[in-house]
Amino acid sequence: MDHSSDARVRDFEEDLDDEIHLDNASINNDTVLSLPAAHKHLSSAPPRRSRDRKGCYSERFPDRRVIFLLTVMQLMGFTFLFLAGLVESVAITLVWGFLSLGLYLFIRWANHRGYNDTLSAAVARGLLMGALALAILFYYEGTHGTVHEMREREPNLKLYDDELLSMDRFMLGWLFPDGQLSLWADENRFIGPESLIGPLLTEILQIYYASVLIVYVGLWEYFICGFTGARTDSLEADVEAHNPHKYTEMQEMGSAEDGDEKDSPSFDGATTGAKGLAKTYRYRFWKWTFWFTHDAAVWRRLLMIILAILGAFLLNYLVSFMFPAVSPRVSLKHRFKNPLSGYWFSDIIRDTLSKTDEGTYGSFPSGHVALTWVPSIVALKLGYPKYGWSCLVAAVLITFSTLYLRYHYFTDVVFAIPLIVFGLYFGGIYTMTPYKRAARRAWHWLRPRLPCAFVQEWGRYHDDDLVFAGDKYDDDDYDDEVDDVHDFDANQAEETRR
Repeated sequence: MDHSSDARVRDFEEDLDDEIHLDNASINNDTVLSLPAAHKHLSSAPPRRSRDRKGCYSERFPDRRVIFLLTVMQLMGFTFLFLAGLVESVAITLVWGFLSLGLYLFIRWANHRGYNDTLSAAVARGLLMGALALAILFYYEGTHGTVHEMREREPNLKLYDDELLSMDRFMLGWLFPDGQLSLWADENRFIGPESLIGPLLTEILQIYYASVLIVYVGLWEYFICGFTGARTDSLEADVEAHNPHKYTEMQEMGSAEDGDEKDSPSFDGATTGAKGLAKTYRYRFWKWTFWFTHDAAVWRRLLMIILAILGAFLLNYLVSFMFPAVSPRVSLKHRFKNPLSGYWFSDIIRDTLSKTDEGTYGSFPSGHVALTWVPSIVALKLGYPKYGWSCLVAAVLITFSTLYLRYHYFTDVVFAIPLIVFGLYFGGIYTMTPYKRAARRAWHWLRPRLPCAFVQEWGRYHDDDLVFAGDKYDDDDYDDEVDDVHDFDANQAEETRR
């Protein structure tokens, strides 16, 4: 390898070290909030994590996501209220928005000043959770109320049921009549409403369909009350990577309090290492918390859950507002020969819905599908396999129930997938890192095959952006990058000899 190639590799190593240190300093918003604090933190930054250390699924979780979420919620709230003519409700939305933003800024200030473990900070977190949860009620009523008011003002307002039915016919027309599973099940003698198991199946599916709120509210409660049930290696990796000082403090506290807290049901032996760290968290939860632990790692994960669910939720109602549609139980009710009936619960639900059939326009896309799959995947990625797999079973049944009970088109279910992806990305459960790596590898493969003049001119401005796009590097990524540099130099030398 010649001197120029050695220099390029050396420059790459220096830039890579700077990138890793900056990332370690910037991802931990709970510890590093200013440039001086970042420099102070660099000396104790943890080493590069290998692939076997699982737990930190969100490598970057900036505050601007929360600010962006609150801003969008405010704008959507004002839009809905003004379009619906509910001017008197603007004050309520304004107070709610400033309250949510103020609570979050207070939480950030308390953490920056070292008041993270105070009761006031914990109360602020609880109030912020409640304020964000109110967004579900605000936008559920706001979206449907706005479309309903606009529908009354303009009776000829376009609905998109015909387009959705056409797409269903295109995708599933070869399998079901007009692509509707509900039309096929209506006359089926095995699972139809008039079959032997029809009422029982309707009752079970209606219960699951109505339990969508329980799925993600249950995830919040399960996380708050059972945080230490997560994998201890995941917990240890998360705390060590994002707050090394707290990690050392928790280990020391676990060792120091071992003798004093042996009588506690949370302490039954040595309290060092990952197991002792989890026990220490459990002790701190019951002794020092208001609803959930004060520790920043726990709040960070809880915020990931909230943003993942609310991100999918807000996108769902934004699309529903832009493309209003009623469900098949309204648009195709003249095609169904047999009414759906259960034993008790389903009849109550369907009687209630029948009174509001003409006033609901939120069929597209299916929020029930998105808001059950998102908590399931979040629970699995954050280290709650029992709850996650249980929710996955419920998500599959809810997805089937949306079609069988005539609530949604199949297209609604398909377009719930982008909602799921957006929610997981917005909550930090998944990142764009794999796609950036794929783009970088494609560029390194394509660059030797492009004209030299184009590569020099374009790469002068864009090559650095492709190589250092905020990705997290581990040892394998580093070796791959160095190999790419060597391969490129070898290819250039071979072309020169030719």
